[in-house]
Amino acid sequence: MGSATVFLLKWLAMWLFGLIGFGYLFIWMVAGNEVVTLADGVLRIRRKIGPLGGTQEYAIYQIRHLRAQPDEWPTDLDKNQRRDWASGSVLFDYGAETIRFGEMLSNAEAQRIVTFLQQHRVSVRWAFD
Repeated sequence: MGSATVFLLKWLAMWLFGLIGFGYLFIWMVAGNEVVTLADGVLRIRRKIGPLGGTQEYAIYQIRHLRAQPDEWPTDLDKNQRRDWASGSVLFDYGAETIRFGEMLSNAEAQRIVTFLQQHRVSVRWAFD
């Protein structure tokens, strides 16, 4: 194969990779959702697009540093611009990982979820101690 053919194949592969990534993001924005449940001492986060998806489970007693964290935006955006686009999310540390969910939540919604989980975590954790 000539160098032009190799270049063309790499170029097409990169475009295909980008198109697949963009397609996934678009489908996620249109049809994707997250379902978060708290039961039996386990926090479950199910991410799905239509019937397809997966569930991650986290033991409540191993969750540390539960917090609402707004997305970071450049400082040159004024408050009016930030209000329309800023979103918060819920984060927690689980072992050596930082888990993030609810990325399209407003900062107030993320804080309400954190408060709810903290209130229920205390009672669930107390039952295990």
